[in-house]
Amino acid sequence: MIYGCPAVGPGFVCLHSYPTGITVVTDRVHFVTSLNKDQDGNFEILLEPGEYSLIPAGVGGSVPSAGVITVHVDANRFTPVSIVYDSGIR
Repeated sequence: MIYGCPAVGPGFVCLHSYPTGITVVTDRVHFVTSLNKDQDGNFEILLEPGEYSLIPAGVGGSVPSAGVITVHVDANRFTPVSIVYDSGIR
């Protein structure tokens, strides 16, 4: 998702889908895979149980930007994750 609108009124939702790339690494920073979110901003990946970092495209760069997300994956469960980009629009 990406957040940012130049003018917001009451009840206006300023969060929109944002297709982008994501790199997945282990807690020891070993590359696991990279993937792209779809046009609706959704993604799904099957991972072994453990700790992972999701690195959205644009981390550490200019806007739009997002931070690294740490995720704990349990066995036989899906872990919901939301990645929200800042568009820089205020």
